[in-house]
Amino acid sequence: MMNSSLQLGKIMGIPVQLHWSFLLVILYIAWAFASFSQQVLGRSYGFGEIEPAGLRWAYSLIFSLVLFTCVALHELGHSYIALKNGIAIRSITLYFFGGVSAMEEIPRNPRLELQMAFAGPAVSGILGLMGILLATLLDEGSPLGIMLWMLGLLNIILMLFNVVFWACFEQAGSSLTLFADRNVDRHVFGWEMGAATTQFFNPAYILIFGSIFSIM
Repeated sequence: MMNSSLQLGKIMGIPVQLHWSFLLVILYIAWAFASFSQQVLGRSYGFGEIEPAGLRWAYSLIFSLVLFTCVALHELGHSYIALKNGIAIRSITLYFFGGVSAMEEIPRNPRLELQMAFAGPAVSGILGLMGILLATLLDEGSPLGIMLWMLGLLNIILMLFNVVFWACFEQAGSSLTLFADRNVDRHVFGWEMGAATTQFFNPAYILIFGSIFSIM
């Protein structure tokens, strides 16, 4: 069977691969952000007003590549904690929807799994704050300032989405239950809350965010 991913190299001994679908989304994002410009939180968002057109497309393509470099760093955050605790990582593959780390085994320690889960968003949060802070040091309309501003905002969004999705959807019926059972004082006014109460987050996530996404 033909391999659908291209190996880019190794970081921390982990093979980093690029799925063919990634190339399509790189070009799409470059086209999308070169085609519009608007104000977000008082600063320019999008390269649509940058002239000449060649400069606009160049910055948009660079932005697209740097954005997915940030996604790769996000995945490396997860992988670093795994490696530090003796869990081997077979590969990191960048798909059109983001990155995926392939672990040799699933961690059985809920505390370790929490650390691994939040390592990626922590990397995205740091990158986001750096981007926003650097952008504020540059002219609001400069191409580099616009790029840093957008990278900062999108990394913060990536951080928030990962935390909410992981905590409220993926782990509601497993790791959160185990963590609550072993580490959380669940006594409220003399009544002990069941550890499985954390599973409530799963349907709540679907009901709240499903309604929002359905009208977008």
